[in-house]
Amino acid sequence: MTQLPISVLAVWPGRFRFVELLIVLTESPDSASTTAVDAVLAGLVAGQDEPAVFDELVAAGRFDVASRMVEEYPGFTDDATRLRQCIHDAQEARRGELEVRLRALSERAEHAGVSFVCDMDRWMDVCGSDWSKVERDLRKLEDQLSTDIDSRRTELRALRAIEASQPAERQVYTALIDAGHLRAAQRMLDSGAAPTGPEAAPRLSRWEWTDPAEEVLRWYTDAPQRRPMRFERLNRHDTAANDAVEACQRLWDDIAGASSEVAIAFNSLLGADRDAIVVHAVPGGSLATLHNLFDHPQTRRFHPGGTIEVYVAERGTTHVPDELVTATPCIALGPDLVKSSAVGRTAVATITLRDLLLLVAQPAQYRSVSVLRLAARQWPIAALSADSTVRLEKLWGVDEGDRFSTLCWLLDLAGLGDTVAADMIAYQTGLDSGLTVQLLDYLLQRENRRLPIPAGVGIWARDGGNGDRVAATILTPISRSPQAVLAFWAAYTAQAEGTSRASDAAAQCDDEVAADAVRAGWNELEPLWLLNQQRDGVVRFRSCGALVALRDLAPAKLEEAQREVLKRSIAVDADSLRLDRWVRHRHALSPAREEYLRLVDDPTAAATARMAVWDRMHAQTAGIVDVHPRLTGQADVDAVLQAMRSDFVDTHPDLHLVVDNVSGLTVAVTAELLAFVVFELVDNAAEAVRDNTGRGTISISARAEERDVIVTVRDSGPGFGRETESTYRFLRKGVGTRGPGRGNGLYQVRQLAQSVDGDLFLDSGPQNHPVLSGARVRVVLPAG
Repeated sequence: MTQLPISVLAVWPGRFRFVELLIVLTESPDSASTTAVDAVLAGLVAGQDEPAVFDELVAAGRFDVASRMVEEYPGFTDDATRLRQCIHDAQEARRGELEVRLRALSERAEHAGVSFVCDMDRWMDVCGSDWSKVERDLRKLEDQLSTDIDSRRTELRALRAIEASQPAERQVYTALIDAGHLRAAQRMLDSGAAPTGPEAAPRLSRWEWTDPAEEVLRWYTDAPQRRPMRFERLNRHDTAANDAVEACQRLWDDIAGASSEVAIAFNSLLGADRDAIVVHAVPGGSLATLHNLFDHPQTRRFHPGGTIEVYVAERGTTHVPDELVTATPCIALGPDLVKSSAVGRTAVATITLRDLLLLVAQPAQYRSVSVLRLAARQWPIAALSADSTVRLEKLWGVDEGDRFSTLCWLLDLAGLGDTVAADMIAYQTGLDSGLTVQLLDYLLQRENRRLPIPAGVGIWARDGGNGDRVAATILTPISRSPQAVLAFWAAYTAQAEGTSRASDAAAQCDDEVAADAVRAGWNELEPLWLLNQQRDGVVRFRSCGALVALRDLAPAKLEEAQREVLKRSIAVDADSLRLDRWVRHRHALSPAREEYLRLVDDPTAAATARMAVWDRMHAQTAGIVDVHPRLTGQADVDAVLQAMRSDFVDTHPDLHLVVDNVSGLTVAVTAELLAFVVFELVDNAAEAVRDNTGRGTISISARAEERDVIVTVRDSGPGFGRETESTYRFLRKGVGTRGPGRGNGLYQVRQLAQSVDGDLFLDSGPQNHPVLSGARVRVVLPAG
């Protein structure tokens, strides 16, 4: 056998019982015959039959050899379909394992802020044929990444910029480096020498006594008491701390009126003026406003009002009375109070005597943060203004550094994690407001189910149906525009190393109509936080775990977006996109209006381009308060009203519009803002009159009053109803005079008017007036 040439072994019918021989014949058909003979001898020792050899090849990930065996071994002919399925299933399992390991390496590199380049398609191709090669290359990749991270870790440890900071901050910095979160450590350095993160506010000390809290309280208040040698009395100059323990002692001793004293002392402990504190007697105790809780410069943003209520319970009161429990967060404390046993967070945060005793021993400047930490861990996340995308967006602004700092404080106060957790969440969400709210909600659900919170950060985007929800959240700012949604998925599919060009994205589409839609929707991607618009039709995706998790969804989402665009292109013709001259005033403030007017009458414009600008214009008008168009300028009231009257008469022949003489009046706003305001008020009036009698009168007048111009619109419709004192409801978002699904017009008018130092007022005209007994709406604008 030692003299057999390998060409003979390659056609030898018995070769299928030898694993090593099949591998040699597949990898090195021209290798020396001694190598092949050694492989045969190894097979003789193993003593396997053909099915066992096949199973070993599949288990080892040698799918190329196993596939060749299925094709060449005659004994597998009848069972070939099942065996190919076995190979396919094993390949998918290995690909899944590879994806998990590569994702872990990518996230590790991302947290460390080091470069990590991975051609996923190439890795998957190799995985489909030879897992052993993948395993070898993965080890090399892991070793190289570890070397790069260790090098970066050494650099950061050698820096001395952190030495001047507080011990707590140095401790966090070291912990970040040890955990491999080098990017977060670098961010701490870049933020400057002054510590601004939660690590700058020391936490309460750990409770070190085995004695009950009531006994420790007496160590403070009862001089003859025996105390441990290491027990430290309060500084006699710390009046607030001494008053607090004295008041607590009286409350725990069930002295009448002590609950009121504790409410005052608790306020004073946080630095409030004792004389400004008002205490109310309520069932079972006392109620007072707690001042200065959000007094720290970094916590002020979470509760602009700055105050909450504190309930101090007397002896024997175990729960806050139901009539005092609302959705508004509050703090409660008392000798016999019992924390709620309900699953999840509640609006009532209970402070224990042990908490209070730790608090009085802490330096005064950190007490407000410590109380807030105790309370916010029990409150719903809404108490910190982080329960919706809109509220979070207002909370942390647009600067990435400010967003990360706010996230660190938010997690710290809510008890959801430290700076390391903030760094993980920042990577997963890209600091996108909507994604952050969604992830926080997911973590709170895990908290309710007693599941570990940190583990939830990494699996959030891929857990169950979260992928679709993540995609929907990312696309919320552009969801009204099918072209923009298609442009996103095309850009995502076409990206290379995080960058995508419009031409490459359009090439991902199956036909020219969809490609045109991508080009038309490209400029609408700007509102997406996770994309940075660049010049020359290029966008760059932020590094974000949520985006990585969409990779498997992308092909199907791209197909779905193409179908939606094609469906609309068939259903929509040019005439259906044409607005009459009156309705065009509704979109006076939309930045896309001029482009719409140019394209709507252009016979050479592509249908997808017209649809894209139509969708963009309507989306901008629907959210005009958030679009922030230019509002200040100079407008001739008479010129604007007369032009609008002409357009109104052409489209409403059954209604009579009277415009009083307003010549000489100017307002310090743009003509576009004035047109938008007048359109909303007159169009509302026209609809009310038409619904009432079908015919009627609308009147517009204006007058100067000091530094303002007051524009009044009246109609002969039914008015706002008898309950005129409740008309303020119609100025709220989503509450309209015309029923469900309407209700944003008056809200927008008021918001825009107030933004230029104006306002909007509603009332009804005199009952039984022969002409104008209906609604009267007055808008105040600054005079020009």
